[in-house]
Amino acid sequence: MAYKLDADDIEILQEDEVGRKYLEYYKIFKSQPFGYTFGMPDIDKLYGGLIGLYDECIRVGKKWEQLIGTGFDEIRE
Repeated sequence: MAYKLDADDIEILQEDEVGRKYLEYYKIFKSQPFGYTFGMPDIDKLYGGLIGLYDECIRVGKKWEQLIGTGFDEIRE
């Protein structure tokens, strides 16, 4: 099942750079935003932060769950 944003979500996300990059990612993958949880790789070191993570996902054509190999993608689908 695809993750859905409503008009209010989109309006709020458009207010900052990270939100706008996530919207770009969302248009392609219809996936939830990156969620920091225990045991996640350090995306700041690996990708330079959220914007870098979303850029890399878009570049290689993979959701963030697939890119960092969490296994969460299979659970959510």
